[in-house]
Amino acid sequence: MLKPLAHADREKVFFLRRRQARNVNPIISAITKDGYAVAQEYLPEAGAGEKRLLLLGGEPIRVARRSRLYRRLPSRI
Repeated sequence: MLKPLAHADREKVFFLRRRQARNVNPIISAITKDGYAVAQEYLPEAGAGEKRLLLLGGEPIRVARRSRLYRRLPSRI
């Protein structure tokens, strides 16, 4: 799944299959036009919540030698 890091509307979220390279460059150009993008594997189980590791410069953010994580829960409307 590719989506903008900020303000990810459903219309700007792209689900790609492995080895689907035909339209990847135009998709990346479209979603990075206004900033950074996120690439992540889609996991249906994440609908119940997930834990995310925070990275800075490709390295985990650490405080007191412990990696920083946060738990993301789906919104309940």
